[in-house]
Amino acid sequence: MVSGERYALLSLNKPLTTPSGKYVIILKDSSEKKVSKAEISLGEAEIAIKEVRIVANKNRGKYISMEILNFATLPTYLSKVHIKFDKKYSVVIETRRIPLKPGGITYLKLQLPKGLIPEEVGSLNITLINDLGEQLISRNIILQS
Repeated sequence: MVSGERYALLSLNKPLTTPSGKYVIILKDSSEKKVSKAEISLGEAEIAIKEVRIVANKNRGKYISMEILNFATLPTYLSKVHIKFDKKYSVVIETRRIPLKPGGITYLKLQLPKGLIPEEVGSLNITLINDLGEQLISRNIILQS
């Protein structure tokens, strides 16, 4: 491997975010002879958080409902959501590698632990982390009564 080059093994079995950077693609024939070589650059995720609400439901308790948009050309996989309420209370919710598809909207409902947050919440800070541990976005949101 040449210094500075990175290689990725693409797996159809495990959903993993591919790190951004430059990659070399080498095609070989059945005798392992190189047929073609190309370089590509993969960009970082471009994520936006839309329409965040705290919902109180008799059966489900409190949860956060939000829309997440991925403007990038590659998917990334959401693994953690950090939420801070009114700069006082916070929670980290681990997700199961939720795919954020390129050019798509993901609707997310996150159950909140009982008794964690007060009845009245004025603001939230939401930070999304992907499966590589990268911060995708951090956004402060003022909630409307």
